[in-house]
Amino acid sequence: MKKPCGIVAILTDFGCNDYYVAAMKGVILDVCRDVEIVDITHSIENFNLYQAAFTLYASHRYFPEGTVFLAVVDPGVGSSRMAILIVSKRYYFIGPDNGILTPAAKYDGIEKVYMIENDVYFRKPVSKSFHGRDIFAPVAARIACGLEPFRVGRELDVNKLHNINIELFMEKSDDCVVLKVIYIDRFGNVMLSHNFRNVIETLNVDVGDDVYVYAGGDRILKAKILEVFSHGAPNDLILYENSLQLAELAVNLGSAKSLLSVNNDDSIRICKYGY
Repeated sequence: MKKPCGIVAILTDFGCNDYYVAAMKGVILDVCRDVEIVDITHSIENFNLYQAAFTLYASHRYFPEGTVFLAVVDPGVGSSRMAILIVSKRYYFIGPDNGILTPAAKYDGIEKVYMIENDVYFRKPVSKSFHGRDIFAPVAARIACGLEPFRVGRELDVNKLHNINIELFMEKSDDCVVLKVIYIDRFGNVMLSHNFRNVIETLNVDVGDDVYVYAGGDRILKAKILEVFSHGAPNDLILYENSLQLAELAVNLGSAKSLLSVNNDDSIRICKYGY
């Protein structure tokens, strides 16, 4: 467990047009003026737990050690779902126990989990519909400013945490591999479920070669393997290594999502040869 560094990084689905994010930031600063607040994003799709989990998973590792991550995408607010603090090797994660914190915390290495239940650290009165402001924000501020984690509540068995799976997956079949779509960004780039280098080694292909992509029924699309999508001609389908070292399909100046007609968790088959 690293000492808190004084940063609170916030991720929500609240958007930027309402008062919700400002209220949370106000509470944080009222509790501890020395906190530095960083916005990860407030543009998670409404109630999209997977998108929240993936965004936190992909971004947390670049923050300074000791950062407190406050994630509030919480369709179960006011229900029996728990509020939790996860202490990992380098970070702290605060939010609802609905799976959004777990992939990032597991990636870093979970050390302890606590139920957030000691209401002496809550803002009063506690709204049944805005735990982000009244529970998570003040606790995040206090942890960032040095509160010992065990003071927020009882320890929880890590095996009881809700989880959202973000795992590597690849199946080999003859001269093909089957991958899952794990994320689609705002440009329509389609992130796939395994390491780029492992994919091309399994297919016995390399940068500069063509492969064949099967998605959306019986359609077969040719893709060029390149170092980056911008090396392709406009509207070309490109297979390349993204910034997380995963295989990704993109269309130069276009949308691979639209071209392939795929969504998160869909399967995509990539083959060395077109059949």
